[in-house]
Amino acid sequence: MDILSYYYFTELCKDMNMSRTAERLYVSQQTISNHIQRMEEHYGTQLFYRKPSLSLTYAGEYALRFAQRLLVEEQNLEDFLCDVEKREIGLLRFGASPLRLYDFLPSVIPAFAERYPKIELHITSAFSSQLEPMVLEGKLDLAITLDGDSKDPSLSREPLASDQVFLCIPDRLLSGKKDRAWKEKLLQGAEITDCGDIPLALTENRMGGVILQAFRDAGVVPKTYFTSSDSNLAFNVCCAGLAGAFVGHNRLVRAGASLLPDLNIFPLILDGRFAVQELSLVCRKDRYLPAYTRYLMELLRKRVQEMDLVRMERIV
Repeated sequence: MDILSYYYFTELCKDMNMSRTAERLYVSQQTISNHIQRMEEHYGTQLFYRKPSLSLTYAGEYALRFAQRLLVEEQNLEDFLCDVEKREIGLLRFGASPLRLYDFLPSVIPAFAERYPKIELHITSAFSSQLEPMVLEGKLDLAITLDGDSKDPSLSREPLASDQVFLCIPDRLLSGKKDRAWKEKLLQGAEITDCGDIPLALTENRMGGVILQAFRDAGVVPKTYFTSSDSNLAFNVCCAGLAGAFVGHNRLVRAGASLLPDLNIFPLILDGRFAVQELSLVCRKDRYLPAYTRYLMELLRKRVQEMDLVRMERIV
């Protein structure tokens, strides 16, 4: 059997629909049908039930597990030989949330491209809950995800960063309400109850959910000015001086000199501890990581180390 037949077999198993798979792979249905027939004739058994709809036989389920392992090992061999021969040509499929892509990649890609000009970077923007299944399915080679999602044992997780969360409040919103002593106190850590009377730009993501739950637990109704699933939009509203916002350290570092001059930045405390979002580099345990993938990981770690050196808390 050739590798291509196993590939078409595994792809058909994802859709269980011949026409859909053919359309997705830009081949004819007859091409896929021929490869499936070739496998069934080679092994002398039926791999699919055709009616009432396409489904795997018991033999087909076993064949799928074998084909998946075979395709992973074939890719591992190709990547290993690429390293041995120093061909330094290939494709690296990387994923992260939109926020993390902007936090890390602009400073990382130039160095990567200089070292590996013949490696194509294919970037996928998605949330952690979507990225991990894509890594498991072999659609991504590497991803940055937030800890707290599925802990599938077939995934390898390397801690990358602890992205501290800050409460950012334009000073104009505090005028006549809070004195300097209050702000200096919050420099040591702001509680969720400290911002109950301040208009806030809130986010509909994981951290936003944690913060809303903290408001509920404290019996405080937030004074919501703006709500969005886009963290960047909430941050921009804050930087326009219209509302306070909860912002990650890395996002603040990236903003740098463009931060609003009168922006107070306080470390947020939740459940008695500084609030952080733990980030990990995730890949499959059974995948060989070629030198160019390991180099990208090294660049990402260096970027995190550089960002960690920048202190962001401040008062106006």
